[in-house]
Amino acid sequence: MGFFHKHDTAIAEAFKKVMEAGRTETESRFFERLNGIVKMVETDKSYTTNEKLTIYGLISQLSNCSAQERPRFAKKLLRILS
Repeated sequence: MGFFHKHDTAIAEAFKKVMEAGRTETESRFFERLNGIVKMVETDKSYTTNEKLTIYGLISQLSNCSAQERPRFAKKLLRILS
């Protein structure tokens, strides 16, 4: 892995879809979809352990914040996923 390693954009695109759908879904359905992102990251070998820990931390913050604060955490998460 090089210094400017790019990750597969499929996870980032899936996360964008989760965030878009989360605007109109129930909280429980939103959390179910976020769990799918966690599973995708967990099995992707292109992320380092530190990146995965950061991603999990941001997903945790995203899960525990209000709907108005979600875009802030989503922006940070998308930066790492891409």
